[in-house]
Amino acid sequence: MNSENLNRTIEGATVQGPTDDSDNTAITNEKLLSFSSCPEEFKLFIEDTSLEKLVYWKLHNLFEKFDEDSPNDILKTVLAHVERPLFALVLKKTKGNQSKAADVLGCNRNTLHRKLKEFSIEPRDLRRALRNSERSSTKSTFNARLEENTVEARQ
Repeated sequence: MNSENLNRTIEGATVQGPTDDSDNTAITNEKLLSFSSCPEEFKLFIEDTSLEKLVYWKLHNLFEKFDEDSPNDILKTVLAHVERPLFALVLKKTKGNQSKAADVLGCNRNTLHRKLKEFSIEPRDLRRALRNSERSSTKSTFNARLEENTVEARQ
């Protein structure tokens, strides 16, 4: 199996976010950086299951899709699919502070920059996702206050 087929197979087996459940396309950086927490219906299962088991099951399903032709560079490809969301999530959690992100990841800033470039994660994508997140948070807070005031006014 060549590298291109392996990438397509892994992308099809990659855990997708809530808005990507219906397709097997790669997650865009904007979607990756703007994902919120896990959907409610999966939270209990995920919290009660170790990361190692989740990864094992996902990889097991991936290997079942392979025919007798063994893949090339599977370690590199699988690590890229794990590292990309890891780096994006840490960067998001540190609000784009790359020094903090490097500390959390246990790598130096040069490694962080190299990985971000490798995964095509641009700081502007992160800034856009953070702005959109803040807007939706502000909008949710505003709507909650508006609803509270409406209820109080009716009483």
